[in-house]
Amino acid sequence: MAAAVAYLTQAMADLARQLAFAPVLAARKHVANALALVGEIDPDQSYPMGFVAFRITGFRVDRGLDDLVPGASIRTDLCTFVLEVSRRAPIVPDRSTGEVVTIAELAERWSVSERTLRRWRRFGLALEWFERDGAEPVLGVRESIASGVQVHQARIVARAGKFRRLAPAERRKVIEAVARDVPRAASLAQAQRSVAAAHGITAEAVRLIWQASGASAGRATRPDGWFARCAVRGIPLPSIAQAAGLSTAHTARRIVADRAARLAQTLPHVPALPTFVHAEASSVLLGAPWLGHGLVHRAPHDAAAACGTMHEANGRDFTALAALRFLLWRARAGVVGPTRPGTVDRAEVDARWAAMLLRTLVSWHTPGVLQRLAAMMEAPVMQLPADPLRRAVELAQSCIVHAAFQIDLSTVAPHRLRIDRVAQLAFEQQLVRQPNLHAPGRAPAMHPQPVVLGDAVLRACPWIEAVAPGCGQHAGALLLGGTAFELLAAVHGWRGDRPRSIDEMAADHGATRSAMHVRVAEAADAARRAWQASLAAR
Repeated sequence: MAAAVAYLTQAMADLARQLAFAPVLAARKHVANALALVGEIDPDQSYPMGFVAFRITGFRVDRGLDDLVPGASIRTDLCTFVLEVSRRAPIVPDRSTGEVVTIAELAERWSVSERTLRRWRRFGLALEWFERDGAEPVLGVRESIASGVQVHQARIVARAGKFRRLAPAERRKVIEAVARDVPRAASLAQAQRSVAAAHGITAEAVRLIWQASGASAGRATRPDGWFARCAVRGIPLPSIAQAAGLSTAHTARRIVADRAARLAQTLPHVPALPTFVHAEASSVLLGAPWLGHGLVHRAPHDAAAACGTMHEANGRDFTALAALRFLLWRARAGVVGPTRPGTVDRAEVDARWAAMLLRTLVSWHTPGVLQRLAAMMEAPVMQLPADPLRRAVELAQSCIVHAAFQIDLSTVAPHRLRIDRVAQLAFEQQLVRQPNLHAPGRAPAMHPQPVVLGDAVLRACPWIEAVAPGCGQHAGALLLGGTAFELLAAVHGWRGDRPRSIDEMAADHGATRSAMHVRVAEAADAARRAWQASLAAR
């Protein structure tokens, strides 16, 4: 009998516990649905557990704030679910299952142990129990599933078949060889590769042996986020690698991991609508042409600009808010779990676009929300003294941001959604607590100096800072102009158009992705140098 196995996610463990006493026929249906879902899960994406529960049970459950779970964890837990449930409801191999191979036969075929096959649930190798005539159920796997794993994980299967366990004496020799080669090699990784070639084992095995030995290569540990902060400040990649004592490739991976971790920590938890996981969600929710043009990319500098002409939303609140929620949901899905440079780049582009949509909504509705204050004063808001005016505008903007994330889109009719009305109610409640804002002394009709505002949107949404351009990049790009400004404006949306990804820009310029990435990095570095030179010249 198989030993009990643990689930990686608590939500999947809860679902398995709820279905523990399902009838045999229902349990077999759950197994079939889970097996079908295993082949559809992308390990590099994240999925809401409500979607997984619906695919297994066929019922939709209102889970409230639905959390995103990495696809790699879901795939592993689905295989665990199949293993456990099929033990209670084994199936007889037939035409629907296709050919079935036992775990012992498969282990002999691939020259691995049965224990290794059990660990390969993370690759989608779903083991299940099958009935045999007059005998105990046997643990096996469908031939179609085994063939799929062998095709998609051919390198891992082949390498596992050649695996041999090293004796303690051999492990000591490997550790001593790495220690000798580290001073002479360009990096620890290069030393490990040369030792691996000399001993006829993989570089990954050498790395694990070295790591388990507790040996040190003389590197100083770096705090969390150090690599990403160095990259944002414009420090060249070779300089960061040299300071960290790592190879440039390893340093690049650490930078990507730091960027992903920062986004994962700061991005808001947005409840997923059922339509978000649809294959055409992007083209539908982001398809309106005006969502990519005429957007606001930065906070207003003074109160006069924020309290200017009212913008007519024309029923666009629901579309803009749905696009904002979808972009944030997709960005968070890209940085939860294992990350790759491409997925992190796309998550940052989505977060920049969402920030522009949020600033656009704030720009649309700030004058309308401030009308409540003008009605209470019986005078234009601009007649407030400088300090109360600044606080009133920032408070109105904060109320709009709060309303944008509190409205439940699943219960509101699209044509009736008015963000300004929700924000006005919250604004009035705040004004009641701060009577000095609407009953102060009057200021002149025109302020002698602009009333400079703080960035209320940035204070309420720290994730915006995680994808903002680095130190002085915008000012430096304005000084440079030309191609440098055009490239950075496309990346960050400085002209009011939606931000562009490196892949899109590479396609537009007829260049490779790596070449375009280098061009954008060089433009950002030149902008920072121009900004620093302007500061030194003052």
